[in-house]
Amino acid sequence: RHNNYMMQGMVNYTTASKTVTIDITKATAGVTLSNLSATYDGSAKPVTISTAPSGLTVDVTYNSSVTVPTNVGNYVVVATINSANYTGSASGTLAISPASQTISFSPPASATYGDAAIMLSASGGASDTAAAGACCSLSC
Repeated sequence: RHNNYMMQGMVNYTTASKTVTIDITKATAGVTLSNLSATYDGSAKPVTISTAPSGLTVDVTYNSSVTVPTNVGNYVVVATINSANYTGSASGTLAISPASQTISFSPPASATYGDAAIMLSASGGASDTAAAGACCSLSC
């Protein structure tokens, strides 16, 4: 930045001025990422970001996209300070794991060799959705 400074109030000297250049660099701020692991549940999984000093604006990308991921997978997270006075960044990997799944069904009816296919019905998964279908014919 260029500024002009004038010395005034000095009765024994003539007025003088001088243009000087002052270089002001951005201060380094700390950036910390947390909540880098999550389990899939169908909702977006944003990471948590803190800065020091606190409250700074941060731009975040997940695999170079600003869209917060929802699906199972690993995502490279980059958080960069967006400030006129501070600089700083952090990176990490967000890992979204598959949800556990339970499938349950009632025991099938008794069957004898040569009988028709046994029908099974089950429910489970994240939505507890019912499923049904023929299992198989009994054969040796």
